[in-house]
Amino acid sequence: MKAWQAVATVFLGLTAAVSGQAFADGEDPAALAGVYSGRLPCPDCQGIDTRLTLSANGTYTLSETRAAASPARAIQPRSTEQGRWSLEWNSTCVRLHSDDRAARATPKQHAGDEDGPGSTDRIFAIDSDDALTLRPYCGEPFESPVNHTLTRIHD
Repeated sequence: MKAWQAVATVFLGLTAAVSGQAFADGEDPAALAGVYSGRLPCPDCQGIDTRLTLSANGTYTLSETRAAASPARAIQPRSTEQGRWSLEWNSTCVRLHSDDRAARATPKQHAGDEDGPGSTDRIFAIDSDDALTLRPYCGEPFESPVNHTLTRIHD
């Protein structure tokens, strides 16, 4: 193989992997399909009860309900977001691409991913077959004193 062909092959492979379109040989992204649940941190409430459903067809549904900061305050209404998901960074992260235009208009607290500050895409590191951890970006370890992990619900 000529040098330019090798460089082009490597470049195209890296481009596909970073864009979330390529999977390792024998890897099945559908293996991540399932329902994940947990309470994510919230600066002004007791937490955000989160339920993430990853479908084998590459779509997702994310439901979030803010828990009241005190018994006197009502629980905030549930929000639901839908879109598509992809594997990234050598299949170590899941990126959620929201279809909700209203969500795209409001920057979330997870700026810093490859789309830049204010991106509404959410990134979860794949910790195990049964755990996804919300991160501000993918590819580097992320330390936090609070729990950002959703665990798989088994039927």
